[in-house]
Amino acid sequence: MRLETEYGQDKQQILIVNKSTSALTDILKSHLKKYDNDVFISPKLPTDVARFDLCFIVNESKILEELIYTSNKKIVFIFINKKKTANTCHSLVTKARKKNIKIINLENYHEFSDEDIEKVLWFSFSRSHELYLHLQSFKIKSDVKTHSASNISFPKFKMNLSLKPRKIAILFIIFIISIHFLFILPLAASTFFHYSAVNSLKSSDTKKTRGYTLAAGKLLPLSKNLYALARPTFLLFNIVIYPDTLFTLNEKVNNTLNISLNLYEEGSAFISLLIKKDKTEQDRLFFNVRLKKLEKDIELLEEDLSIIYQKIPTWTSNLKEIKEKIKEALKMIDSYQEILPHTESILAKDTQRKYIILFANNMELRPGGGFIGSFGILTLKDLSIHELKVYDVYDADGQLSAHVPPPKPIQKYLQQPHWFLRDSAFSPDFAENYKQALYFLDKELNMTDFDGGMIITTTAIQNLLSSMGNLYIPDFKEIVNKDNFYLKAQIYAEKGFFPGSLQKKRFLSAIMDQILINAQNASLPDLLQMIKKSLDEKQAAIYLDNAQEQNSIDALYWSGRLLAPVCAAKNTSSCIVDYIFPVDANLGVNKANFFISKSYTLDIRINTEGIITNNLNIKIKNDSANEVFPGGTYKNYFQVLLPKNTTIKTITKNDTLIEDYDEKDDQYKNVGFYVEIKPQSIINLDIKYQFNENLASGQGAYQLIIQKQIGSPNSDLNLRISFPKNIYMVNQNFSALVKNNNIVYNTTLTSDKIFFMDLIKE
Repeated sequence: MRLETEYGQDKQQILIVNKSTSALTDILKSHLKKYDNDVFISPKLPTDVARFDLCFIVNESKILEELIYTSNKKIVFIFINKKKTANTCHSLVTKARKKNIKIINLENYHEFSDEDIEKVLWFSFSRSHELYLHLQSFKIKSDVKTHSASNISFPKFKMNLSLKPRKIAILFIIFIISIHFLFILPLAASTFFHYSAVNSLKSSDTKKTRGYTLAAGKLLPLSKNLYALARPTFLLFNIVIYPDTLFTLNEKVNNTLNISLNLYEEGSAFISLLIKKDKTEQDRLFFNVRLKKLEKDIELLEEDLSIIYQKIPTWTSNLKEIKEKIKEALKMIDSYQEILPHTESILAKDTQRKYIILFANNMELRPGGGFIGSFGILTLKDLSIHELKVYDVYDADGQLSAHVPPPKPIQKYLQQPHWFLRDSAFSPDFAENYKQALYFLDKELNMTDFDGGMIITTTAIQNLLSSMGNLYIPDFKEIVNKDNFYLKAQIYAEKGFFPGSLQKKRFLSAIMDQILINAQNASLPDLLQMIKKSLDEKQAAIYLDNAQEQNSIDALYWSGRLLAPVCAAKNTSSCIVDYIFPVDANLGVNKANFFISKSYTLDIRINTEGIITNNLNIKIKNDSANEVFPGGTYKNYFQVLLPKNTTIKTITKNDTLIEDYDEKDDQYKNVGFYVEIKPQSIINLDIKYQFNENLASGQGAYQLIIQKQIGSPNSDLNLRISFPKNIYMVNQNFSALVKNNNIVYNTTLTSDKIFFMDLIKE
C-alpha cells in the first residue's frame, strides 16, 4: 500500500496522540514508518497540530469537541472496546459535516494483527466519503492453564529474612532518593544527543542531525515521566527551576532541530521550483504551498529560538558562544520576516518583472561600490527565474552616442571627458546610482521598464560561494570557490582583453548559472546567512520601484541610502547630531584596493561651554609589493560627508596641511581631496571640524551616525570622548570603557553605526 498526500513526494508528518502507551501505538507507528513517514508520539495534543498532515487520536473523545470546529487537518479517532463513545463521536462528526474527521471502533480487541492495522491504515488514508469504520475481533483471549500445587514440586531454600529496622530504613531512603534522580540519566543522554545534533547541523550533515534528534526525542518523554514522580519534592524544596529549565531547553531544541531539518528540505525544493521555467499549474500550487510552509516554519523557529535564548545560561564561554549564535539567528529571522510578505510580488506572481544587476569590482573601489565591469538583466515571470543575461559593460558603453559630462574627479584625475555606465557608481547613495544606470541603459541599449536593481560586489559573490563550496565550471574546465574566485575572474577579465571581447562575459555568465544550479543543494540557512551578511555589510544593495517593498528594504538598511542626520532623542533641551561618511574613489586604473586596509579614530572633545570639536583620523595602508598590476599606487579621491552646521578647521596628511580641497554644502557638508598612497607605505589623514551650535544647559543628547561605504572592507573604528567636569553622560547605547571624564570604545565598522549618549550640562 502506498500512502500519498496532496503535497507530492515529501515525507508526511504524522502524529499519534495516546495518553498511555499501548500495543496499538507501537504497531501503528511501526507500520507507518514502513511507508517512509515521519511519526511522532505525544501524550497530549500539541498547540501546533496544523503542522501535521495526519493525526491519530486513541481513546480520547474530549479532544473532538476542541477540534471539530477549529481544524481542517485529517484526523482519525480510534476507540478500543469503547463502542458507545465511538458512536457518540460519529454522531457529532456527522452533525457537523466534517469530512476531515474519521472514527474507528475496534471491538473485542486485546491484540492486533498486521491485517487489522492494514485495514485501519487503508480506511484512514482512503479518499472514501465513509467516516466510520467498525472492526470486531472474534479471537478468544486464551486462558492460562493453572496447575494445583500438588502437581508441582519446588526446590526448598532456606532464606534468612531477618532484616533489622535500621537496614530497612536505609534501603527505603536509598530507594526514595533513586526514584527522585532516575530521570537524570535519560535527560543527560537527551541533552548530549541534542548537542551532537546541533554540531552536525552546523556542518550541514542532515543525516546525522536527524538520527541524533530522533534519539533525543525518544529519551525525553521517558525522562519527563520519571521526573513527574520527583517534581513535587523538588517543588517543596524550591529547586524545581533547574530541571524545569533543562526540560524546556531540550523540548525547544528538539522542535528547533526538526523545523531546521524541514527548512533544509523545503528550501531546496523551493529553490528548485524557483529556477524551473514554464511551471505547470501543479508546480505553482506546490510553490505556493512551500512558500506558506516556509513562512510558518520560520515563525515557529523564531518562537522556539526566543525561548532558548532566554533560558540558556551563560556559565561557560561555550554557552556564551551558543547564545550569541542564537542571537544572530534571531536577527536573521527578523530580517527575512520583514521581506516575506512581499515575496510573491518581488518574484512576479501572475506578471513579469525585470531587474538590473550591477556587478561591481570593489577591488577598484568607487563611491557606490566599485567599477562596473559587467551587468545582468534578470527577468522573473510568474514565480520563476525566466532569464538571467549577463553583458560586458563595454558592449553597452561602446554604443553611447550622446555626450554625458562626468563628475569633476573623473574628468580631472582620469582625464576622461565623457561619462559612461562603467563609472556610473559615483554617488555614495545607491538610489542615485541606480537611476543613473537606467539613464545609461536607455541611451546606450534602449533598455527600459525596469522594476528595480541591485549592486553586487566581488566580496558578495565570494560570500555566496562560501555557502556552496567548490563550483565546477564545465565550459572553462575550472573549479571555483570563495578563495580563488577573484583571481580566476581577474584572469578571464584582463588576460587578452579588448573592448568587445566575450571572455569576461562568458565566464561571469557561467559562474552565475552554476550558482543558481548549486543553490538547490546548498544549505538554505547558510545561503540566507551569507546573503544577509552581504547586505548588512554593504557588499550588496537593493532598490525596488514598488514603494511598499522599498520601505521594507530601507527598514533593514539594505538599500545603500544616505541616512538623514535627524535626532532621535525626545524631551531634550539640546540635541547635537554628528554624521560621518568616509568615501573612497580609486582613480588609479588598478585593483589596488585588494591591498588597502584602513582604520578610523574619532576624537570628540566637549569644553565647559558645550562647544564640540572633533578630529577624524583615517589611517590608510597600501600593502602592494610594487607598481605591478593589479596593485600599485592607490590614487584616491577621498571624500567625507559631515554635518552641515560644522566648520572645517584643518585638514592634514602626515601632519602636512592640505589646502587644496573641495567643499560644498547641501544636506551635508561634503569635503573632498586627492591623495596618493605609494606601495608599502602608510598615510594618516586628519580632518578637524567644529560644530557651530553649542550643547545647551540641562538635559541634552549627542548622536553620532557613521556610515559604511558600499563595497568597502570592514575597518577598525575607535572612539575617544572627553567631557569637562560640568557635563555628565547618564546613558549610552554602547558598552564603553569609562575613566574619569574620558570614554574609550573600540569596534569594527561592519555596517552603518549609530551611537547615542544622554548628557546633562550643569
